[in-house]
Amino acid sequence: MKWIYEMADIDALEDVLPMETTGYLRERFHELEKIYEDDGTPFSLGEYGGIALVESYDEIASLIFEEAIPETYLGMAFFRCVHVPNNETCVDYCVPVSILSPDQFKILLDNAAS
Repeated sequence: MKWIYEMADIDALEDVLPMETTGYLRERFHELEKIYEDDGTPFSLGEYGGIALVESYDEIASLIFEEAIPETYLGMAFFRCVHVPNNETCVDYCVPVSILSPDQFKILLDNAAS
């Protein structure tokens, strides 16, 4: 699993991930920045929970998600799975559909529908 707290974390992944993945992560980072940023200082998701790029379903199999939202960016499909570990933080788990088996896909899709 790769963790994103700052835009520099996404920049560091540009050479190892598909453009669609880094584009999706940038877009989501900017959405969260608009929600949380309040004083104009350099923005970091560290205190809010961050974004986790999932590389294997095993990394999230034991988590309970508030939401699992199917999304597409430039033709690449993702699930944005929202996990709230406590009252102060919220983690977006970015799950590329391409890493999922059909059974794992169904589990997240069922979670999205409920």
